[in-house]
Amino acid sequence: MDHGAPVPNGTRVPGWLRLGACALVVACSLQDFSHLSGGNELDAGPFGSAGGGATTGASGPGFTAGDGGAGGMAGAGPGASGDAGASGEAGASGTGGVGGAGGTGGVGGAGSVAGPSEDAGPDTNLVVDPGFELGVSNWSAFGTALLSWQSQGPYAGSHCLRASSRNAAWAGPLYSLKGVVSAGETYRVTAWLRTAHVDQSLKITAKTLCSGDSSSSFTEVSSPSPAQNYWQWYSGTFVAPSCALEDFSLYIEGPPGGEDIYVDEFRVEPSAAL
Repeated sequence: MDHGAPVPNGTRVPGWLRLGACALVVACSLQDFSHLSGGNELDAGPFGSAGGGATTGASGPGFTAGDGGAGGMAGAGPGASGDAGASGEAGASGTGGVGGAGGTGGVGGAGSVAGPSEDAGPDTNLVVDPGFELGVSNWSAFGTALLSWQSQGPYAGSHCLRASSRNAAWAGPLYSLKGVVSAGETYRVTAWLRTAHVDQSLKITAKTLCSGDSSSSFTEVSSPSPAQNYWQWYSGTFVAPSCALEDFSLYIEGPPGGEDIYVDEFRVEPSAAL
């Protein structure tokens, strides 16, 4: 039986005491510290100092700093310090910056300015108010005819002329050109005409009275044409007389007495101006 091993100062330590100390060391070293939280400071062991918690990892740009490593375990042996916890890993690098927004597209070039409109030139029509928008006072009746301002069914605009109560085929509306036409000059006549019933005859006639003559002469300006109860275009030409005129007029005739004549857009223009 070992009664104790000598120690440096000559005192023997009993064997049971040394055995008990070893048992204590083994028992301490076998304790399970895995349940302890990492990174928190631990209570000191019976003899050793507690291991320090790890430092928080450096923060990476654009992310939150990494967590610190687990704290070291309490020292197991007499006077021994626990291992320090491992340092936390540095945070991952932040993602790259968002690309700049695309530039705004350039503004399209301004459209070209419209050129000036063509100058239509002066109106060469010798007839005042050809569309009868102001009335029928510029016209007169040749023969027995009643002239009226008609608002129903004009060819253009809001009115036309109506010649009713005619008592003969030659009776109709008349427009004077005395003092307006030039002797020997050619003129073109155009008009939109219709009758109240279908298949009636219509024509434009020039009535001339030279100074010194006892009676008027009559010349067809447009050939007789079957008129209808809808608007039709009539045209013709004449040469102004070279005599001193007592009268020069254009009038519309043709249908039998009792048939109404309608007139709109009546024009007389020098051929040279067309």
